[in-house]
Amino acid sequence: MKVRYRVVLKENNTAKDDQKKDGYLASFGRIGSYTRGEAIKKADMFGGEIERVEETFIITDAKMAQIHENNLLKGVLKELKGREQFEDTEDTLGERIYNADVFEQILSEIGEDGGNPFRVKDKKVIDQLEELADALGEYQYVQITVI
Repeated sequence: MKVRYRVVLKENNTAKDDQKKDGYLASFGRIGSYTRGEAIKKADMFGGEIERVEETFIITDAKMAQIHENNLLKGVLKELKGREQFEDTEDTLGERIYNADVFEQILSEIGEDGGNPFRVKDKKVIDQLEELADALGEYQYVQITVI
């Protein structure tokens, strides 16, 4: 759990009406959540006291790589079909998001087929899949862009 602080406004506070919600300092209708130092400054500025809050949600960063569709071989694009984790809701863009390990998955499937020449015939496709698998090691997602 992450510890954050809110500012409980005192009776004679200087906050405007649109900076208040349920007795707390707010912004855009949402009660503010601050670091301790920031909360102390805001409490002094607006006339309030800080209140410790343990936030129960967890936010993590996810790294996403972007690759333009024109940079991928047709054979690689063919292998990607149907493996999307997310697809752009904007129909005209058609951008797709995959788990970054999708290229490793494709390579392992090709290997499981015993290197079946009917699955992937072009060595350039295999080489690009290997290059992408190596390059995306630190990413969680890859977005294939079209514009």
